[in-house]
Amino acid sequence: MNVSKKSGQVRIGAILILAIFISIISGMWITKFFNDNPQAREVSVSEYSGRVFEPPIPLQSFNLTDHEGQSFSPVNLLGYWTFVFFGYTNCPDVCPMALVDLNAVYDDLASKFVLGNTKVLFVSVDPERDNLTHLAEYISFFNEDFTGVTGNAAQIASFAKQFGAVYKKVENREDADDYLVDHTASIMLIDHLGRLISIFPPPLDHKKIVADFLKLRDRYGDGYGCLIN
Repeated sequence: MNVSKKSGQVRIGAILILAIFISIISGMWITKFFNDNPQAREVSVSEYSGRVFEPPIPLQSFNLTDHEGQSFSPVNLLGYWTFVFFGYTNCPDVCPMALVDLNAVYDDLASKFVLGNTKVLFVSVDPERDNLTHLAEYISFFNEDFTGVTGNAAQIASFAKQFGAVYKKVENREDADDYLVDHTASIMLIDHLGRLISIFPPPLDHKKIVADFLKLRDRYGDGYGCLIN
């Protein structure tokens, strides 16, 4: 076996181990999430395909920057139903597939004439490489209406923690700049009052996501009266 092939196998093995690690840690985060939010409970899984929290959980203050260089804070969520995905632009497969699914969600809602005040937020967990220019180009490839956000390491970690989202850099010994980031692959949904209301774990199904979204929107309101920006 040549060195290059052996190195590749070691890297794949490391990624698989880290994937299991991230899965375990993610489950621990969800447990802690409920311990920290005793008022939250999940609605019956038979009613929704995703994990739905009732009452929804308010997000704490945060300060990020969108792909246009503008500040992005809780006020930017008010009046909008927002789908959130944590990833990075060099992601080889999970992120592109998730964004394709979110684009399908967008198209489906548009065909039902209920797209309205719906946003898609892509949160980069790779601030070292994902500058605003790179982030803007990446987002527009999938949908020009999507919003990319980033920040420094502490800002991103604080925001991700509120969703139980976890991520970990996977070092590449052969090329320090060509690393991977193992990360949570779920899609989150924030309601029009800036509260976490649902988590859609993989495997993702855009039709089920749309069905859940429409039920939740009918139940909690479309949010147009909350629009302030």
